[in-house]
Amino acid sequence: MPLNVGRKMHYMIVKDLSNVNNYGGNFDFGRSLNLLFSFLKMRAVIIIISDFIGLSENWYKYLRIASQKYEVIGIMVRDP
Repeated sequence: MPLNVGRKMHYMIVKDLSNVNNYGGNFDFGRSLNLLFSFLKMRAVIIIISDFIGLSENWYKYLRIASQKYEVIGIMVRDP
């Protein structure tokens, strides 16, 4: 998804968040944040929505790096 702002981006985010095919594990948190770091050059707010279950053991290292560079908001979702 290309980075952008506005109504179109809002709908793209909602569409991706509601797509059940995007869930189910096998998620590399560190890889995702590294990719995000390569795109973001200036200060930004990063919102992470996750259940934080099943992440690799060193995921907190990447979160610490992100929080030093950017404003980070983490939202834990627990839904059976």
